[in-house]
This record gives sequence, C-alpha cells and structure tokens, in this order.
Amino acid sequence: FGLSSLLCQGSSDYVTFPGGDPVNFGSGDFTVDFRVRLANTTHFAGMISSSAGITTWVGIFYHYLDGNVEWNGGGTTYKIPWSPVANTDYHFAVTRSGTRLRFFIDGVQQGATQTNSLSVVSPTAIRIGTTSPSGQDLNGWIDEVSIQKGKAQWITNFVPPTSEYSATDLRAITAITQASPGVV
Repeated sequence: FGLSSLLCQGSSDYVTFPGGDPVNFGSGDFTVDFRVRLANTTHFAGMISSSAGITTWVGIFYHYLDGNVEWNGGGTTYKIPWSPVANTDYHFAVTRSGTRLRFFIDGVQQGATQTNSLSVVSPTAIRIGTTSPSGQDLNGWIDEVSIQKGKAQWITNFVPPTSEYSATDLRAITAITQASPGVV
C-alpha cells in the first residue's frame, strides 16, 4: 500500500521502537496485524518481536524448516502450518478476545481458536523485521504494522484492509514510518 514499506534484506535490517505499555497486553484483549511479503521462503523470517527472556518473548515468525508461522506470547508458542509463496503479499493478524486467541492469514482464521489467558508483557524494544534475541531476520517487506492494546479487531473471518492505515485510523495505535510517525 502507499508509497513505501520496510525492506529487510535478511541481515540485520530491522526497525526498533520502544516497548513498554503499548505492548504490555497483560491478560487483556489485543490485536497485532501487518502485511508481509517474503523474498525467500527458505529462510527464517522474523516479522515482529520483543524479548527480555524466553518467558517474556513476544513475536511472530516464519519457521521454514517446520513449515509453520509461529506466535509466541508469554512463553507459549502456537504453530500454524503455512506454505507461503515468495513475492506474494499476505495480511497477518493475531487477536485475543477474553481468553480466545486467534491467528488469521488474509482474513481467514488459521487453526482452532486457542484458550490463552497468559500475561503478555513486552518490557523491551519492539523489533520489526527480526526475532529477538535470536536474530532470525526477515528477507522481504513488511508494511502497515498495527498494534492495538485493549481491542480484538477481528474475531471471525474478515476482508483484510484494502488501503493503508492513516494516522487517525484507530487500528494504527502503535506503528512506525519514515514519512509519518504513527503508521508503517
């Protein structure tokens, strides 16, 4: 969407911004969503992460050896089978409403709804384009990153956004861009 996205070339190309309260979801509702395009599907691809240790690791990454995309929050990992096609855009969303955790790709829920009431806390910096601390860097593009605390934007299948988020869009509560702070 728009005129730009974050290009990560698989080797220490990522963006960092402060963690803390915006991503300290606790046991409450949240949404993390973004668009990603992998340049290479035979490479680990860290998309979003933050860590102060294994029990506080929060992130989404593609594990090409297992053929899974994984969400980790509060020391619990959920693995969703995924066979991406290189140079294809995908919309990802992870939402929690009450104790129901859902993972969506292109607006379609992947796997069963998980029961999760663990406290998800991210006291360290958020990294877009890598996993933290293992450094499994994205080789591709990421765009329209949105992190919402206190709201599960989607709880059923949906049509993914068809235009870029604006600085006034309530879904774009926490994000980054070179041109306009507030949106990627």
